[in-house]
Amino acid sequence: MDKCFFCKVKKNKDLIVWESDSLFAIYDMNPVSPGHALVIPKRHIVNLTELNETEWINYKLAISEIISSNRNTDLKKIYNSFIKLNR
Repeated sequence: MDKCFFCKVKKNKDLIVWESDSLFAIYDMNPVSPGHALVIPKRHIVNLTELNETEWINYKLAISEIISSNRNTDLKKIYNSFIKLNR
């Protein structure tokens, strides 16, 4: 799908903070709170209820690992780089 925003984002490996065979995660450029990340399925679905068992397992793993990573990440530096991208 060449019009899919997330397919385009997935091509920029510098933005990906976590990845598995079925999912990837990026920090939200307009975060609700510092460290807010989006966990995105690699296959196109409409609703999270469409995730298969493997994807659900990876989804839970992604959340756990991103929380752990946030504790050791300079989130201010990341969000400053987003600001520079949007200028």
